[in-house]
Amino acid sequence: MFKKTYQYEVVKNGTIPTWDKNSLYSFQNPVSIGDKVKVLFGSELVEVVNIEHYPNISVIYVK
Repeated sequence: MFKKTYQYEVVKNGTIPTWDKNSLYSFQNPVSIGDKVKVLFGSELVEVVNIEHYPNISVIYVK
């Protein structure tokens, strides 16, 4: 069975995306504002404060 994954570039709030496909993170569920996610640049959960969708990529901004 095929499992859908959702890919986002994750950046700290106040910075700009790199638009680099090598910096994408995959999640099993879609991410929403207010969710807490774990990413490599931090060992703790970080809160999603904004999401922007573009034709080729979606970007989530975290605290």
